[in-house]
Amino acid sequence: MEPPFPLSTMANSETSQSAYYYYDLETTGLDVRTERIIEISIQNGDRTLTSLINTKHRISPDAQKVHGITTDMLKDQPTFEEFIPKLCSFITQPVDVPVFFIAHNGNRFDHPLLLNEFSRAGYPLPTNVMFADSLIAFAEVGGFPPGRRTLSHIFNMLCGELPEEKKAHRAAADVWMMTQAVSSMTGGELASLQYHENIVKQGIANSKKFSRLIKATFENAKVATTKSET
Repeated sequence: MEPPFPLSTMANSETSQSAYYYYDLETTGLDVRTERIIEISIQNGDRTLTSLINTKHRISPDAQKVHGITTDMLKDQPTFEEFIPKLCSFITQPVDVPVFFIAHNGNRFDHPLLLNEFSRAGYPLPTNVMFADSLIAFAEVGGFPPGRRTLSHIFNMLCGELPEEKKAHRAAADVWMMTQAVSSMTGGELASLQYHENIVKQGIANSKKFSRLIKATFENAKVATTKSET
């Protein structure tokens, strides 16, 4: 999904792990056109921002069964419009440095929902924010077949059994699962990832480019391990 805003470029050819923002949403339902965000969690390195979001939109019974969030829990929480300044201030990079919002199944769900909420509030999304979908990365790089690409299944295959305290289907728990699985898939090398100048100039604007970048990092990690053993 190409973002509907100008892509930023940068003169510096190195972008650190701090440019990765893993996020997850809980919502009132599944229709990305009409449903609303009621919880968001976003992780950047060792920083995490999590908040319930107040909305007057009805929470569907099916959605509530999944995440357990009730209307009463949202009464004293900020609206999404009120939350936007806090979310934008969480992005520490200057506006000319690209940052990457990564969500699992983000292309079909999280990204359009987030864009719609910004649009309803009348705020533009920061122009240096670009989107990537970890589901496509896991499918292309990890070889996970259709039907086995849920975040919980991928976590179980890569990291083992999910800790009991992380089994609640809430935004912060899902973000934690995603970061752990990505780190495992890339051989623990994600924290030191740097971008080549041509990739940065293009802007990693869709999940296929993100997948290639993760794959290259994974292969480089294997090469480095092989060399250290010889």
